[in-house]
Amino acid sequence: MRIQSLALAIAASLLPWALQGRCLGEEPTSLDARATRRVIGSVPDGLNVPPFLIEVGPQGRWTAFSARKGEKGAPGDALYTVMNGEVTGPYRSVGTITYLGLGEIPIREWETEQGTFVSVGEHEYGPFDRVNALISRDRQRVAFLVKDGGKDRLIRDGKLEDAYKDIDGISMSDDGSIVAHAAEAGREECVVVNGVKGETFDHAGHKWIWLTSNGRHLAYIAGRGDATYLVRDGEKTAVTAGSRSPILSPDGSRYVYWTREGETWTPVIDGRSGHACDRVDLVRFSPDSARLGYVS
Repeated sequence: MRIQSLALAIAASLLPWALQGRCLGEEPTSLDARATRRVIGSVPDGLNVPPFLIEVGPQGRWTAFSARKGEKGAPGDALYTVMNGEVTGPYRSVGTITYLGLGEIPIREWETEQGTFVSVGEHEYGPFDRVNALISRDRQRVAFLVKDGGKDRLIRDGKLEDAYKDIDGISMSDDGSIVAHAAEAGREECVVVNGVKGETFDHAGHKWIWLTSNGRHLAYIAGRGDATYLVRDGEKTAVTAGSRSPILSPDGSRYVYWTREGETWTPVIDGRSGHACDRVDLVRFSPDSARLGYVS
């Protein structure tokens, strides 16, 4: 599946969790007037929690949020992270703050005058120019896309991978064990899977790499010269120029991609053209891979 964002941060003003004095409390869900809030965390003295992002683990097992000391823009103004009551800082800004698993491994992202840093458990990385966190669907693994010295790099399983001019189209398996992305190196592009470069093309991926949720099957569009290909599990099939956005069925046996002419989109399903439409959205294969549906 494509990973858009798996950090489950929710604006504090929208949470069923609220500040109660200096405590974080769970709002009662019962209409019974005797229902009371359950204290799940506290706000350290001297820190304020305006509508920053707050994360709360399952059954309130952990809390993670950023807090400000002083007025924004005033002398001494600074941000801190508070994770299960442990305060770290001060920082210029704070990014992702969450936990892996059920709260065993903390993840933090922060910025100082030296640059942007990230930490996973006791391991710290940085400084970098920029950091984006990608957390697996099962919340057991995390990868980071970092801008380092003007180039893009991936931190995966604690290792800093090769640098590229540009990385995009990142996809991650549900358990985070497989990470694929398009990479631009000089005048060529390729798709990289767990740090291993694939075949090089003039262009590859077009910011869209499809990885099945189990990480076993991969598809993307690539081109060399006047030729355009659907690359599926390493096998190339010639397709029409302008083809884009391939999607695989869960078992990898079927596929669909789209061609566009003006404002008209035409699906190509398992090599056969479907009905043209003005727009397309919510493309999905059924869990058993037998059926395909989309909104047009």
